[in-house]
Amino acid sequence: MNRFWNAIRHGLALDEAEKPREDELLFIDKIATEAKHHHLAFPLLIFVEGLRPAAILTASLLKGLEPFAELFFPQETYAKLVDFVAKRSNLDLLIDKLED
Repeated sequence: MNRFWNAIRHGLALDEAEKPREDELLFIDKIATEAKHHHLAFPLLIFVEGLRPAAILTASLLKGLEPFAELFFPQETYAKLVDFVAKRSNLDLLIDKLED
């Protein structure tokens, strides 16, 4: 039973020490710039704040929907989105950019 709980803790662990990659920083800047340009920064901020507590669960859900998402998005782009959402530090950086 102890092995089960260790597996659960490991699966839900967030690696906050990992720094964002350069492409993730560019993606964050692009999203924040476009949201501010179209006056959607506040609604996006509320949406991202809602995603942040359950980032790993949201990423798991997106990963499960991947076969259906491939109908609308390129597979590489969707995979990058799932990786982006899975890292809570990325969402924190996006929130900071939207609040500026």
